[in-house]
Amino acid sequence: MSTAAATESYAPDELSQFCEHLKTMLASSIHHQTHHIEDPKEITRVAREMFHVVDSEVTQAIQTVKTEFNRRAAVDRLHDELILEILQYCVPTIGKKIPAAYSVCTRWRLIANSSPSLWTKMQLPMAPE
Repeated sequence: MSTAAATESYAPDELSQFCEHLKTMLASSIHHQTHHIEDPKEITRVAREMFHVVDSEVTQAIQTVKTEFNRRAAVDRLHDELILEILQYCVPTIGKKIPAAYSVCTRWRLIANSSPSLWTKMQLPMAPE
């Protein structure tokens, strides 16, 4: 299954149809890959390998959909300089935890990690969450 297919917009009934189609395709693919195998253990091994591949691809597709969803949020349209300014207000004081704002999303974390001004006043050790 391609990632592009997973990022299409689906209404609830379309999503149900998509899931049914995915199940049908998976069953057909397992049958195609195992119809010539007689050993039940080998059939199980091949099916498990296929499930592992499908699981990995579905996980990747879900992550892609989540990333695209997050990119459409208004907060993602903020300029890096403005995000850095916001993060400046979250610099922890002595003994405090790393602010949650530093982990709002991957982009905010990258900005926080790549901004020396946020880390020059950091006191170590910091309390774990």
